[in-house]
Amino acid sequence: MKKLITLALAASIMACGASAAQEEPESCKPKVGGSALALANEIEQAQLQCDLDKAAQIADESERLFNIYFSPAIRIVDTATPSGAAYVYDIVDSEAKLTLDVRRVPISENARVGSCRLRTTLDDTTGQAIAAFTGKIMSARPDAYGKREEVIVNADGSRQVKLLLDAQDIVTTIETDSGEFAYSRHTRSTGPVNDLNELIIGVANASNGWQCNPV
Repeated sequence: MKKLITLALAASIMACGASAAQEEPESCKPKVGGSALALANEIEQAQLQCDLDKAAQIADESERLFNIYFSPAIRIVDTATPSGAAYVYDIVDSEAKLTLDVRRVPISENARVGSCRLRTTLDDTTGQAIAAFTGKIMSARPDAYGKREEVIVNADGSRQVKLLLDAQDIVTTIETDSGEFAYSRHTRSTGPVNDLNELIIGVANASNGWQCNPV
């Protein structure tokens, strides 16, 4: 399995309590006079940097909470959920098996949930699906920052594009022999990056191996 994921990429301790509300990264704060991002071609790059910094901050907090450190082959960070928590999904390639390690991190003072962790070994079928989706992303090389829009296919086959204005951002980082590739997507947008996100998040949602702390 280790060779499988490597080839595709090339083409506990329970926390003691919930984390405090996180301060926004500098890259996400309004600039002087509110004139930041004035040029259209700078908007996406600035928003991407904000998302990447936010995801890194959340991942760091998840590792601090659970006293762990990973260098994952794939990392997905769901930066915000209605419950006031964020999620970090790590795919770790070791000992010829893929392991999924997920941490739920309360990031709001009003979070309605506590911290949680899930650790599970993935079966070969899931590992192969992850490798296939990852290989597709590496072949397509999609834009780092995806458009915030949802494509709706109508009954007659026509398509409707809906702008997504709410902040439900997921940051996906893939480590390859050629370096690190990072993508920011809205949870309801479409494309190969979202397909990979949905696969991994779906495995976590279906698992009964979560260990959680009370709020």
